[in-house]
Amino acid sequence: MSGSSPATLTIYFLALLFSVDDDDPVTTGVDESGGLNPNMIYASFLTGGYFELLTEPLDDDIDALACWYRSLKSCPFSQQDTYSDGEIDFLDFSDLSDCYQGPDKPWSPSADFDKCLCLDCDDDGNIDFSDLHCLTKLWLQNFGP
Repeated sequence: MSGSSPATLTIYFLALLFSVDDDDPVTTGVDESGGLNPNMIYASFLTGGYFELLTEPLDDDIDALACWYRSLKSCPFSQQDTYSDGEIDFLDFSDLSDCYQGPDKPWSPSADFDKCLCLDCDDDGNIDFSDLHCLTKLWLQNFGP
């Protein structure tokens, strides 16, 4: 793929940011917050799951949220090609290990956001076994006839 210039594609994701209120003391014995922390902001890509948006809860509970907007770029080659070199190789696996947190957990805050985004094969907001499976399948295709 040397000599070819990568195309850039901008992708937009719809995300829901939310918080919960403290349980109402009048309704004792009922967990109205679903066990979620009123001091935490949660996010969901509307795929059936959610994750904590912050690394630590705030000091006070949240009364309102503003909108969050960010343009996300896809990888210029294969979705899992984090080095844009046209190959799935151990460099891409190294990035996957930096991003890997397991199911229903966002990728590591210390990892490169754009590379983790490229490695999220199923677009569920986390790097887990299904993303490792996807990367491994693409890597093995490099050795095919």
